[in-house]
Amino acid sequence: MIRSQIYLTEEQKRALATASKARGVPVAELVREAVDDWLEVHQREHRLAVLQRTFGAWEERDESPDEYVDRLREQWSQRCIEPVHEAIP
Repeated sequence: MIRSQIYLTEEQKRALATASKARGVPVAELVREAVDDWLEVHQREHRLAVLQRTFGAWEERDESPDEYVDRLREQWSQRCIEPVHEAIP
């Protein structure tokens, strides 16, 4: 773990001390839990924002998503197999 110093208000410090005592865990653990919770929420919000920005992006394509994946798989298979066949005498 990396040590970090933060500034808290008196109210935040008192609330953390109370919660720390009630739960029997260090204040540092409570802070780490709060940071994890915040990160989870904001990462979820970021993923949702990305999905919303890309919604409908496939409408302009001439092939379905399944056809696209099948075509990519076929191209990948050809690339993987061709060098093997060339190397065999």
